[in-house]
Order: sequence, then C-alpha cells, then structure tokens
Amino acid sequence: MLIKVLLGVWVVPLLALGFNPSDWEVANVIFLESPAGVGYSYDPTGVYVTNDTKTTEDNYLAVLDFFEKFPEFKENEFYITGESYAGVYIPLLARRFLHDSRGVNLKMKKTNSASPNCYNQDHLLLYYNRRDVIEALHVEESPLRWVPCTDTLNYTQQYETVREVVRELIDSDRLRALIYNGDVDMACPFLSNGWFVRSLGVTVIY
Repeated sequence: MLIKVLLGVWVVPLLALGFNPSDWEVANVIFLESPAGVGYSYDPTGVYVTNDTKTTEDNYLAVLDFFEKFPEFKENEFYITGESYAGVYIPLLARRFLHDSRGVNLKMKKTNSASPNCYNQDHLLLYYNRRDVIEALHVEESPLRWVPCTDTLNYTQQYETVREVVRELIDSDRLRALIYNGDVDMACPFLSNGWFVRSLGVTVIY
C-alpha cells in the first residue's frame, strides 16, 4: 500500500491516476509485494504456507535478482524500509545482507510504524483490477485478484521479538537504523516502540 498512498509519483484519487505532490523525487525505489500471495505476487505452486524466514529469503533473492538485471544501480547506497509487520522482516532482511551482501551497498534499515489517515480504499480495489492497469504493470500471469488485505496466506510468525536481531545490526557498526512511528497509531503504538528502543540502550527522541 505504501507506493499507492505515500511515495509514488501517482495516486489514485478516484478511478484514474492523479499527480502526487509529495512524491519522493531523489531516489530509485524498489517495491516488493511480499510475501507471495500479497497483492499481485504469487507462488506458481499455489502453496501459500510461509513464515518470517521464507519471507526474508524470498525478499533477499528478489533484491539480488533486481541488481543482477540492473547492475548500474548496484553501487548506489541501498536503504531497506517498511511499515507495520515489516518491523519484523526488515531487520531480518538487513541481517541477511549483513551476512552476505553480494556486493549490495546496504547503508540503513528504517522501520515505519506510522499509518496514513484512514480512507476508503474501494477505488484502489477497482483500479488495480482493471485489465488495462494489470497489463501496464506486466502482471498478467498473476492468478490473484488484487486486494488491500488478503486471507490467502497461511503465515507463521516465528519471532515474538526481533530485539536480538536489531542488537546484532547495531553492534555491527556497519549500518544506521531509524525506528519511527506516529503518535495516534492504535495498531503500532508509539509507547511500545519507545520501550523497545530504550531496551537497546539507545536514544529515544519524541
């Protein structure tokens, strides 16, 4: 949802594209719909049983595949970011690159637990399932219908906390990290993030 709401050049105010005045303009951005079964992404076997480890490995291989296809971007500084449950698999992905970067110039991990204002998403559901949009995005092979949230997945959450993973990233002295969120998010409350950061012995800024 991040590309459709916050960062992209275009937004979908109704059933057509509109210009986003707040888009990111000084960056090349890779968006992954992950894990398979989310958005247009799919598993050709039709098996949607997955977990944090498989999601991490799939994302790792997807990024490596991107840089293999577009090596001109490989020397760029690479930042990993995500929101909500990405607070689990972003640290795991950063650690995967820390252990085996394959030449990817990883600089920072950033986790955003903030959410945009609530709004009706029915127009996105209609827009992203239009045949011309599907063809323009080259996702004709996906057997899935695009939905904002899916019940397709059988997902096992393996980590009650990623504290030790984040601790390892900090102790490596090779990466910078930013954990931030809004102050009115009931799903990812800012107090818990503050407590988490304090438990790492680093500074919390309000």
